[in-house]
Amino acid sequence: MSSERHGSHRGSHGHHHRKRRSRWLKRSRRWLVPAIAIFLCAAAALAFWIWKIRQEQANLEMSSGNPLNVGSGYRDLEYNGKQYRYNNLIHCILLVGIDSEGDIVELPTHGLAPRADSISLLVMDEKRGKMTIIAISRDTMTEIHEYTRNGLDMGLHVDHLGFAYSFGNGGVVSCQNLAESVSSLLYDIPINDYIVANRSSMEKLSDIFGPVTVTVPNNDLADENPEFYAGNQVQIDNSNIRAYLRSRDTGEDFSNVGRMERQKSYVSAVVDILKQQLNSDKSRNEFWKQFSAITGVVQTNITRNKYLTMSRILEHVSFDDTDYYTLEGENVVGEAHDEFYPDREAIRAKVLELFYEEHGRS
Repeated sequence: MSSERHGSHRGSHGHHHRKRRSRWLKRSRRWLVPAIAIFLCAAAALAFWIWKIRQEQANLEMSSGNPLNVGSGYRDLEYNGKQYRYNNLIHCILLVGIDSEGDIVELPTHGLAPRADSISLLVMDEKRGKMTIIAISRDTMTEIHEYTRNGLDMGLHVDHLGFAYSFGNGGVVSCQNLAESVSSLLYDIPINDYIVANRSSMEKLSDIFGPVTVTVPNNDLADENPEFYAGNQVQIDNSNIRAYLRSRDTGEDFSNVGRMERQKSYVSAVVDILKQQLNSDKSRNEFWKQFSAITGVVQTNITRNKYLTMSRILEHVSFDDTDYYTLEGENVVGEAHDEFYPDREAIRAKVLELFYEEHGRS
């Protein structure tokens, strides 16, 4: 009897327990389903927030100078009823001199980098066996990207080309921003390689090249240096390289024009020296060793392998004074700086001549 009562009590207790559990499950479902929904929504929002942050970071990195990629729009052009195709056997190197001393350093903020003082594009056409240098005034008024101090791209603004380097961070951003600006100026031809050197590099580079004999093209410096008169042949070395390549009368309008002419005489002579210096694997390796020793005052993204490839091409391309081209245009006195307005049609014609071939021609 007692055992029956005990069993009956256990059965009754289990029955009530199942009822309480059933009621608990029903109550749980009332808040569990919404809780799960809230959790999933929060997780999705968090995932979207993380994705958005990463996208903003990626966009900021893109705006701060990722390797230039102009797409395929430059490959095929139509002009005056003719079809043109880009010559893929062309190698371009942007050559830049910046206005700073000491080691070149990447700055923590944008917009405080030095100005690009001299800008030119070395173009080696492996297919035609020809090299051209395009000299571009730092005062060229063209579209450049401007950045905030923290690297946010503020878009394109018309300004002096030399400031494209200044608006970067003095490192890769500056180099690539200037390369992109020059590319845009030259109808989007691709420019991926650059060599940037500052004032402190001049004597070091002179040690590598050795004495360079030039014919002085103008009388701009004749009053200060009697040997720098037009037509005179002068040997440029450590003692006078800065005076010859950098000096100008800042009180005179367009004094950069005469300086660019002197730079042309020096660079043209250096090309001949390089063609002689880089004529064997031994001399190429020695030059690379010397060049690598001055990397503190030089910036470049050219690897040793790419250098070896280009130095071998240099052996087989022709070059003389007629292959040194200065962009055509008009100099105008600006409010703060001289301004140079390029002749867009003349640039288009030169770009087609140097970088393109008509369809059907080989």
